[in-house]
Amino acid sequence: MRITSGLFDNMVLQRDRQNLSRAHFEGECGHDGVLFARINNGKTLKSGICKNGKFEGILKGLKAGGPYEVELFIEGKNGIAVGKTRRKKVRNILVGDVWILGGQSNMAGGGYLKDALKPQNKVRAFYMDDRWDIAKDPIHNLNKAVDQIHADLAGGKPPLRSPHIGVGPGVAFGQEMFRRTGVPQGLISCAHGRTSMTQWNPALKSKGSRSLYGAMLRRFNKNGGKVAGIVWYQGCSDANDQHIHYTRRMIKLIKAMRNDFGEPHLPVAAAQIAGVYYTSLNPNSWNSIQEQQRLLPEKIHDLAMVPAIDLSLDDLIHLRGFDQNRMGRRLAQAMSFLRRDKNAGLPPIELISITDNIDKNTGVRAVCVKFRNVTGRLQAAGKPAGFTVLDKNKLNPGAFRTDLTTDTAIIRLAPWVNCKSMAVHYGYGLAPYCNITDSADRSLPVLGPVLIGH
Repeated sequence: MRITSGLFDNMVLQRDRQNLSRAHFEGECGHDGVLFARINNGKTLKSGICKNGKFEGILKGLKAGGPYEVELFIEGKNGIAVGKTRRKKVRNILVGDVWILGGQSNMAGGGYLKDALKPQNKVRAFYMDDRWDIAKDPIHNLNKAVDQIHADLAGGKPPLRSPHIGVGPGVAFGQEMFRRTGVPQGLISCAHGRTSMTQWNPALKSKGSRSLYGAMLRRFNKNGGKVAGIVWYQGCSDANDQHIHYTRRMIKLIKAMRNDFGEPHLPVAAAQIAGVYYTSLNPNSWNSIQEQQRLLPEKIHDLAMVPAIDLSLDDLIHLRGFDQNRMGRRLAQAMSFLRRDKNAGLPPIELISITDNIDKNTGVRAVCVKFRNVTGRLQAAGKPAGFTVLDKNKLNPGAFRTDLTTDTAIIRLAPWVNCKSMAVHYGYGLAPYCNITDSADRSLPVLGPVLIGH
């Protein structure tokens, strides 16, 4: 017997709404008969049928948790068990939640490995060599990827990675989801660095393993065709003359994923891209991607956008390993909210309004930027930084201080400044210094330009 999909050593099976497994698996065999599964909890289940050299079955009823050991075997006519060559043991199986990790290099892991988290046995990864094991950075081992697209994108040879680099948000996401839910977590790694929305085009899925979408779909199907959601970090490679198409392409991508995954409300926790130190990039295009990402939850249901602008980098574009782990926890918190988990907390912080007035006591003009979904209160280590006032797309030097209240940032301006036609930006430019979070370590989103009074 040889299993081809849905049931492998060290795997995490996706639980159903009753907290039980319902795992579809397939394989090849050399004998016809009824397929049974003997579980190490003492149960033996009729699971499927073997016919014409193939078998198909469902492993149902295993409670979330584990580990389980499963022995598949075939019984032929008259209930006589066929010999040992018709048996297959699958070891160390867990039941919990499984996630697709997609996007480009920050998801694939660009942080230093010195910041990698200690692995946890109940958090597993389906590595790019089609092997399940305990999740340990780098989980995107692209140099061993089965799918040809990863070599194609690297010029025809398996891509190489520095031995010191490889921390992404995935492991921290899985460990935080395990802490929040108490059930095992599985991570299916699918990301590849420097990839654009054009390269993730779902219309290329007919190319199979020679397209990013096709490779992701193959990995999804190989693991039984059921996941709990999508975790996404991408956008840097679209900060060019293609930036105007980003929203349309994201809508198309998520719609295709939900259709191909068979889950119209599949939750998506996505990262808003952070800062970058490549001066060759166009700041307007970079900020355009960030602003489009901020507004995506208004256009795609069951999607949360998680800011990263306050996080530090390990090079010109990749989040520091320590902050990759912070980002993973933020993504997990947002996903927990989307799933309506108990004690999930609030969704990511969102802009409500930007208004201005004159302070009667000082005569100073105040621009009030009000937010919803703030946990605790807004705070900053030292002087709050990150807000910019623009006057016809030029910096206004009259903004001299930012103060924070529970849910509002107040930008102080000289009283003679006329706010009519002026706009506010948080995270303006390629590499702004932004340090405002709430009490739960969640950043304000990059926003703007947004006209004052809107």
